[in-house]
Amino acid sequence: MSRGFDGRINATHGRSQTPVYRVWTSARSRCRNVNDKEYPNYGGRGISFSAEWDRFVQFLADMGERPDGMTLERKDNDQGYCKSNCRWATKREQQQNTRRNRRYTYLGETHCESEWLRLLRASPATDGHG
Repeated sequence: MSRGFDGRINATHGRSQTPVYRVWTSARSRCRNVNDKEYPNYGGRGISFSAEWDRFVQFLADMGERPDGMTLERKDNDQGYCKSNCRWATKREQQQNTRRNRRYTYLGETHCESEWLRLLRASPATDGHG
């Protein structure tokens, strides 16, 4: 604990140098800081950051530590950052869950093109002849 400029005791979490803390600050900034270079793609298009997560300790309690190699992903890219819409995801999962990807549904399964190719063990250059 430390004392603030007003003499009151500030309880700190001691986690400000950790990867999970950097993820938290980056996500908040993208949504709320108009000077953040990513703001137009997040806060500027209506992506919010949950008021519940204003406190880092609540974000950490909901999401847990960031697993190695994982990033914070919004399950629905048109919704904000909150417990029900976020998870830790691999880079591949993140790349498949972007606004730029087209999704195709076949026999009740929906995937982006690259994931269908991977699932079908084809390459993007495959043209079906040969």
